[in-house]
Amino acid sequence: MKTESQPVAADSQRGRLETFRTQLQFTESVLRKNAGDISHEESLRSFQPAGNGLNWVLGHLVAIRSGMLAALGGEAVWSADEVAPYDRHAAAFSKASKPKPLTEIWRAFELTQSRLLELAGRLTPAQLAQALPAGAPVKTRGELLAVLGFHDAYHAGQTGVIRRLLGKPPANL
Repeated sequence: MKTESQPVAADSQRGRLETFRTQLQFTESVLRKNAGDISHEESLRSFQPAGNGLNWVLGHLVAIRSGMLAALGGEAVWSADEVAPYDRHAAAFSKASKPKPLTEIWRAFELTQSRLLELAGRLTPAQLAQALPAGAPVKTRGELLAVLGFHDAYHAGQTGVIRRLLGKPPANL
């Protein structure tokens, strides 16, 4: 059993990276099946109480992934201004809002996907074991990958619910 003072073995770290890569690929597949046929106009529809639409969910994934890329030593995809409307605590979109076109969000998602997969292919066990700054939700870069895998899966599930709320049949997963 691993204790707090024992480092994670290199083989275990490589296993984490393979799991992370698989999570990224599977999540993308689920997102595309759930949301691939939803129009930009449909993506802006939100659901009460306090339910975000597909545009926000996909934009939120890009925003979080963009920040994770930067935290892991990669290149962010969106600027802080682009991320702001898709932040966890951002106000719901209104008629005055300017959400990104869904096609642009998909392009940014694809860029985060390729950069994360590339990054996962080159991170070393030592880099994965590196400590994150105080106040981070987890202690190491490797643990951060696990959090991102969970976060993606959580929101991928939301896209299935949104699909049904839009009146579309279940996706063939």
